[in-house]
Amino acid sequence: MGVIRTDIAIDSGDSGGPVFDNQGRLVGIFSFRMVDALGNSSYANSYAVSIKNINEFLK
Repeated sequence: MGVIRTDIAIDSGDSGGPVFDNQGRLVGIFSFRMVDALGNSSYANSYAVSIKNINEFLK
């Protein structure tokens, strides 16, 4: 699917932010977070689109 699951909390307006590895390399772009039926965020489940997928799209 080309997404990276993180435990980093993202709030409304944070999508589109970069995800870096421990060596400072860009590995993804925050895209979405999981919410429950009431719309409450599940902060332990946020996802980023892999930079590999982004590069393929841009070619």
